[in-house]
Amino acid sequence: MTTSQLDISPVPPGVSINPKQRLFVINHGDGVTCMGFDHCFETATQLARALRVQGPSETKRGTIDCYQQYLSLVGQYGKSPVSKMTWYPDGTAPKVRSVLEAARASYTDYHAQGTVLRLFYGDPETGRDWAEQNDVIGFIGRSSGMMKVPLVLEPLLDEERNIVSSGFGGSIMTRCVFRSMLDTQFGFSWTAGTVGPGHPYRHSWTRSTCCS
Repeated sequence: MTTSQLDISPVPPGVSINPKQRLFVINHGDGVTCMGFDHCFETATQLARALRVQGPSETKRGTIDCYQQYLSLVGQYGKSPVSKMTWYPDGTAPKVRSVLEAARASYTDYHAQGTVLRLFYGDPETGRDWAEQNDVIGFIGRSSGMMKVPLVLEPLLDEERNIVSSGFGGSIMTRCVFRSMLDTQFGFSWTAGTVGPGHPYRHSWTRSTCCS
């Protein structure tokens, strides 16, 4: 769809449209966030399917109507029993979902409980590794809020040099995970050491498993 086809409806306070970059720009007063037209439409469509209600039509992609429907669907989803499940966007490989959910189920608190994963981001179709080094090793937790997304929680060493998890972490780009390593079954091991400022550990591994 070209920008000339966009139906510019009355804009809610604080929300503007950037047709050139295909973004909704949301002014929160003390800062600004953006949401892509495609992300808004695809998430609203998936939410509607989960709720078994009608989603936005393709002609509404990139319009304020679509954004408003997205907000309404998020609110309905948050009140629905299905919101208790982990949110995985369409395009997440079934194997990735099962591996992450198994690791998350094994995690009970921030102490040395559960499975530690090493995630690899890349192009699942070509197998090209992005060589990402940040926020790719940890326990698997889950966010709070209406749409509970999987998080990677960094392993740390406590005063007794036991492995514990950080109390917070970044969300996982589940559609871009194409390999993972487990801490024991696939030879992923932990040793005290230093890999950088504030990181009192180093890691090594011998085998990997494909998630796609």
